[in-house]
Amino acid sequence: MASPSTAILSAAGLVGGYATARQTGNRQLGGAVLAAAGTAAFAIWKRNAGTARAVALTVAYVGAFGGSHPLAKKIGAWESVGVVTAGMSGLALLLGGSDTSRAVQGAKRAAKKAQNQAQKAAEAAARV
Repeated sequence: MASPSTAILSAAGLVGGYATARQTGNRQLGGAVLAAAGTAAFAIWKRNAGTARAVALTVAYVGAFGGSHPLAKKIGAWESVGVVTAGMSGLALLLGGSDTSRAVQGAKRAAKKAQNQAQKAAEAAARV
């Protein structure tokens, strides 16, 4: 089963966390949305890109959340959320690995195996 894009997950966590906190007035609930999306993204990053990158991307995710607060004082709350979300989504796309690339690698291995089997069959037929 394909995993959801971690760029989308991280965006959902940052935007959804802020929107939830703002609409409900409950910052803890917004934090729960942020944490849930971050946890799901971490698991996918770890599987696709390894533990070191998963940790680095999670630090960036938490840093984006933290950095949005002082930035909001300069450019506005939603604008700040948009800026940090765009940056985090870009990092997730660049460094997070993908199931698509793993599928392509698997297809290449299968093609190579089929090619080797065809070559062995041709060699066997030539000997007969």
